[in-house]
Amino acid sequence: MRRLIVEVSVLLVTIDDVMSHGSLKWPPSWYDPSGAVGLRTGFKNDACSAGCESEPHILESNFYLRCSCMWYEQEAPLPAGQTPSLPQYMRTIPSDFVEIPGGFEATPASAPGHGQVSSPCGLMGGTLQGTINAVNRLQQEGHDISLNVEEANQQGYGEDSRTRNFQNVITTEWKQGSIVETSFGLNAMHGGVYSYRLCRRPDALLDLTETCFQAGALQFHGTQQWYQFGENRSHRRPVTAARWTDPSNGAQWTRIPIPSCSNHAGFVCDGPMFDPPYGIYGYGGENMDGFQVNVVDALKLPDDLPTGDYVLSWRWDVEDGGQVWLQCANIAVIPPTQEPTPFTQPPLPAHIQQFTRFRKGAPLSQAHCEAWCAADDNCLALEIGGCDHSLQACNGACYHFYTLDFGSATSHQDPYYQELYPDGQLHRFIKTAQGSFVSVDLVTPVPMPVPTAAPTAAPTPAPTPAPTQVPTPLPTPKPTSVPTAVPTTPVPTSEPTPVPTAMPTPVPTPVPSRAPTPVPRPVLTPMPMPEPAPTRTPTPVPTPEPTAAQTPAPSVSALPAPVPPTPVPTEDDDVPSSATRGWPTAVIIALLTLMSLASP
Repeated sequence: MRRLIVEVSVLLVTIDDVMSHGSLKWPPSWYDPSGAVGLRTGFKNDACSAGCESEPHILESNFYLRCSCMWYEQEAPLPAGQTPSLPQYMRTIPSDFVEIPGGFEATPASAPGHGQVSSPCGLMGGTLQGTINAVNRLQQEGHDISLNVEEANQQGYGEDSRTRNFQNVITTEWKQGSIVETSFGLNAMHGGVYSYRLCRRPDALLDLTETCFQAGALQFHGTQQWYQFGENRSHRRPVTAARWTDPSNGAQWTRIPIPSCSNHAGFVCDGPMFDPPYGIYGYGGENMDGFQVNVVDALKLPDDLPTGDYVLSWRWDVEDGGQVWLQCANIAVIPPTQEPTPFTQPPLPAHIQQFTRFRKGAPLSQAHCEAWCAADDNCLALEIGGCDHSLQACNGACYHFYTLDFGSATSHQDPYYQELYPDGQLHRFIKTAQGSFVSVDLVTPVPMPVPTAAPTAAPTPAPTPAPTQVPTPLPTPKPTSVPTAVPTTPVPTSEPTPVPTAMPTPVPTPVPSRAPTPVPRPVLTPMPMPEPAPTRTPTPVPTPEPTAAQTPAPSVSALPAPVPPTPVPTEDDDVPSSATRGWPTAVIIALLTLMSLASP
């Protein structure tokens, strides 16, 4: 056992360069029992926590066997003679940072959808042979690593998801011809593009083929996508999407909107690869606690799509390596006159530990650290290092707090948390109700006493269904610019976008699956969602320019009465604001004193 741990620890430092991790989060995937994780965030590796078993992965001890993000293809070679087709404006990473032989021209993202894969729904841990090849390449480059092939094979490395009997799989019902929403999350950033595809569900899942999914590529709706922080639909911010349609087959692809670090390094990040919407960027991996954000897109189902059972496949072709992430979910297409069955999300699995303090990377500029916190309604305060005496230009380790009770804040116990403090200290800033930040005090970082025991296998959940995405109007998007790609080329705006006359019903509405394990459909009460919360203005960062006319949001009819959002108290209110509720009295007095001194 000691020898295995040593091998893994060395491998994590090196093989991380050829690994990325992401997962389909909505609709609930095969790998998320009962949809219990779904769009939830607020825990370490938020895009890689569903479906995990109790044993650490043999090669990456930061993840566990069969976690949702562990289903992909390690190597997806392009056909002989395939030439790059991805236009320059869709690029996310310069060619200098491509980490496989052959450079950008050998990556799946260079010709999206053409990289050859073994399973359209992913293999556990990628192909075993692909991992052996990656280890051999790293050994040739001088890295002292090894791989126990027999043990990797015994633990299921390379298992085809189509052959696994997943438990309590949710089936999401979508109306024929409707506009539906999908979402994915990331734990490591390797750029590239992604698409969503549908294939009729065969009697035998092994008959699901990549060819069938390629023929069922879905079209994105509109020019907007969203960053959504957690499962609350009101906690989302619009982003202008960069999209491209492959002229060879009509498949539409969208660029990953989150930029990597400009040095494309995991431990020390020297800034964003391109202008990051809302300050959100990073390499991921060991430098941060996941991005804690869902990337949401709207899709348009064909009006003539036959009703029946389907499988949805999310495909992410990365740009700096040879991987393709492929994950699937069950879909039932129903007539437009039929109402989808509502459902309620079960509790978060007990083995997932939620935190209230998150490392966002290092070093981050103060502007980016604040903008990220301002966009995330869950973030109430931040701490950052590398500050000068004016506290106007900090540049260091950035941490976000989901609580104002700093003494009891919980954090992932990670040695990296104590690494990058340029002056050995952090400065704390509180987010106001207006989205600006007020300096509170200087703090000395101390380890957070949080246990790090490996999760125990979650019990098989009862067939309790997942959360209903009750149809609400798409939020009126704030104009944002398409982040400048590297190198920069204008995004074409001539591509037509379908504009529906009315927003179809619920997005999405899963019910317990008929496959792979039959589960009866429960009758549950729909859960109305709140109206979008007022947008707060973050501390100034480079302001995106307004784009060309946006596709108008479709109208909605016959909506359940929404729950009105809780109003944000003003300074004249008699109750504390959401930004101060629960503060110690001394802190409130100090803040009021500072505000009175700053008043003209």
